[in-house]
Amino acid sequence: MLTALRAVPTSTGDEEELQRQVTQLQTTLAHYKTIIDDTEGMLNKLQSHIETEERRWGELLNARTEEIQSLKSELASLASEVSRVLSPVSATPLPYLGPC
Repeated sequence: MLTALRAVPTSTGDEEELQRQVTQLQTTLAHYKTIIDDTEGMLNKLQSHIETEERRWGELLNARTEEIQSLKSELASLASEVSRVLSPVSATPLPYLGPC
């Protein structure tokens, strides 16, 4: 991938080789920067999507919790009503019909 640059060029050919290496390294660097920028963009988009989903699920959870509380209250009210209606029936003695 990365190649070491020689310390001091000794001829025009060496200068050209070093310039080619510098250009190649700059191209590679630009490519890596693009990859990092693209990855960062994808991660930001993903994080935004996750935060949106967390809010949505939180709202659903709150709605279901409220619905459960409402249903529990309704159940308690209905149980109380059933007890109230059945209470006089169970307190009334049944007539004795004699041996069967």
